Amino acid sequence: APQSNSVIIALDMSGSMKDYVRDGNGQWTTRWSISQQAIKAMFEQYDKMGDVQFKIATHAGYPDGQISGWLHSLAEIQQFFSKLSPAGWTPYAQALNQLDAILSDSQDQQAMAGSNKQFYFLSDGAPSDFGYWLNNKDQSDMFRDRLMKGISPDEVGGEQHYQDLLTGRVEPTKAEQLLILGESMEHILNQHGNPFDNVNMLAIGQSSSLEYLTPMAGHDGSAIKVEKDADLISTLTESVPGQLHG
Repeated sequence: APQSNSVIIALDMSGSMKDYVRDGNGQWTTRWSISQQAIKAMFEQYDKMGDVQFKIATHAGYPDGQISGWLHSLAEIQQFFSKLSPAGWTPYAQALNQLDAILSDSQDQQAMAGSNKQFYFLSDGAPSDFGYWLNNKDQSDMFRDRLMKGISPDEVGGEQHYQDLLTGRVEPTKAEQLLILGESMEHILNQHGNPFDNVNMLAIGQSSSLEYLTPMAGHDGSAIKVEKDADLISTLTESVPGQLHG
């Protein structure tokens, strides 16, 4: 039976996506170019299953933080990509805010109704968020407002330390950072009734790490590292109809 799919992709557009890497034939290309090819190849694979629509939310990049409409063809995906270029930092909070906005939008809800729902998070680097946590730093309010949403005082050793984290008086420890990211993601998904059939976190490239992505995958999601950038294409296409295979 045909399966209709709504696929939301949170895509890292930080400056390192411009890095030169080898493609499947050993030729030089950019990580951004391979990511575009991989997303298009995955679209074609979903298209064989039945109706499919993609929505792509880019964090960072130029212009900053774009969310596409629902994309129904390779041409529409290409048109969205053609206006973007990688630039800047890696703000996971921005990606989470975008996901929350999509899941809160009644028109997006209507568009996804009755379809299987898939989520992919693609990143080639660690989040910048914690380096900007302290209250005098650029956009620190945005990071703290988003990432503290799923956290209760008892999870971080009591009210005083919770307030210090919330107001940016202190930075979270590494263990707290991982907790905060996992809880933040879980908070959004719970708030919207855990809408996804599959949650997939991908770390792209040799220098990437699963450290921050694994907590965000939660209990039911998958987190895998794609060591060779060129393998992103097969990794995404083989995930159809929804589940990553490590």
